[in-house]
Amino acid sequence: MSKFSVIENALRQNQSIFFIMLESNYVLKKSPNHNLAHLINFCVAPKSGIYEADELQEFLISLIPKNAEPEPISSINSFSERQEGFWGSDEVIEFGYLTFNEIIGEEITRITLTDENIYLVKDLSGDNRTIEKKRQLERRIFVRPFPNIQIASLWPTNQIQHISKKELKKYQPKPFPGRRIR
Repeated sequence: MSKFSVIENALRQNQSIFFIMLESNYVLKKSPNHNLAHLINFCVAPKSGIYEADELQEFLISLIPKNAEPEPISSINSFSERQEGFWGSDEVIEFGYLTFNEIIGEEITRITLTDENIYLVKDLSGDNRTIEKKRQLERRIFVRPFPNIQIASLWPTNQIQHISKKELKKYQPKPFPGRRIR
């Protein structure tokens, strides 16, 4: 089973979250210089909102499926699985995410030259007039948790990466203005 299937199934079966969206883009034709061929964004939110960075980080870690562990954050510069944590200051919360990569295919480019006078082309020797290059194609999967469903629904239009604590308060449920019972 692919990592994509493992992650999607785990998110869909998780009863404590809203599974907001699956955004899928094939980027192969747009990006011939790297191996990324398919990009997926899963946006999720806890059914009961979470509004503190440390609690959001725990929520993020809880979303990692058993069969698709991301690598530690120290591998951030590689294109392998990783996690970027939630963090907050007095003024802002930066949203965390999980990233998973998997190989989904191979692209083979074959060029056959017919001009016998070409001899200055790298990778050609003797009677060989064919150049063949191979590269693996990757799918990159992002799991993007948000504090609540309203904030997660903002992702398609503005791809928010953070929120100010002042703005976050607008999305928090208001306390019930009940009367004290004596």
